[in-house]
Amino acid sequence: MRNSYYNLPRLGKPAEELGNNEIERLNTIRDLIPQDVKTILDVGCGDGIISNPLSKKYDIVGFDLSHEALIHIKAKKVRGNSINIPFKNHSFDLILCSDILEHLPIRILNGTIQELKRLCRKYIIINIPNRENLKQNYVKCFYCNYIFHNCWHLRNFSEDDIKEYFNDFKLIKRMYSGFRKSYFSNRLLEVQQNYGNKWFFSNDTVCPNCDQILKKEDLLNKNKVNFIGYLVYSINFLFNSIIKIFNYEKSEIIFLFKKVDAYN
Repeated sequence: MRNSYYNLPRLGKPAEELGNNEIERLNTIRDLIPQDVKTILDVGCGDGIISNPLSKKYDIVGFDLSHEALIHIKAKKVRGNSINIPFKNHSFDLILCSDILEHLPIRILNGTIQELKRLCRKYIIINIPNRENLKQNYVKCFYCNYIFHNCWHLRNFSEDDIKEYFNDFKLIKRMYSGFRKSYFSNRLLEVQQNYGNKWFFSNDTVCPNCDQILKKEDLLNKNKVNFIGYLVYSINFLFNSIIKIFNYEKSEIIFLFKKVDAYN
C-alpha cells in the first residue's frame, strides 16, 4: 500500500481554525478522558489536532507513520507502523485512536487493534466515522481512471463492529460528534458517477494507483460532468434532504473502553 497520501504536507492547524466540527470532536474526546489518566499514546496522531492541546495537561506521545504529519507535533513523538509500536506492554494509561481504523487493510487493522490492547494500562478511546457511506466520497483519477475514497478510507464501521473488536473490554461511554450525516442513495450515486461522471471533488488527494496528486480545481476541470450527472445528483440531493428531516445522526462516534483487569 502506497503512503503518499499520508505524506502530503500537513497544515498543523489547531481545531479552532478548522471549524466547529473539529472543536466539538476535540472537546468530546477531552471530556471522555477519565480523571485518573496521566499518560496517553495517540496512535495515528496526524499533525497534532488532538495531541497538541492535550499535551498541556497529559504526558502524551504522538505516534504516526507520516514524517510530514509529525513535523507539527509539539509533544513527544515516535514514527512507525501501527502493527509494531515500540513500547512495552501496559505502557500508557490511555490509548487514543482517532479516525485511523477506517484507513487500514484487514491484516493491519487486526494487528493494530491487538497493539492498542497490548499497550493499554486502563483505557482506550476509539473515534470512527459513524457508518460512513464510502461511495459518497469516491474520487475518479483523471490520469488512470482509478476510483477510490478521497481520504483513503477502506471500510466503514457500525457501533456493533467496534464493540465486537473490543469485546474483552468494558464499554464505559459512547458519544457522537461531527456534522450531520448524509443519506444519499447508493443506486443514484452509481448512476451519477458511472453515467454522469459526477464524482466527489476532493481537496488535494493522491491516487493510490498511480501516485498522482489530484487538486480540486483539476478534478473539476478534467472530470467533465454531463447532464445526467447534474440531474441525478439533484435528485439524490433532494432525496437526502427529505431523509434528513426524519433522521439526525452525527458523522462520528467516540467510544471509551476500560480494560477489565485494569492496572492501578
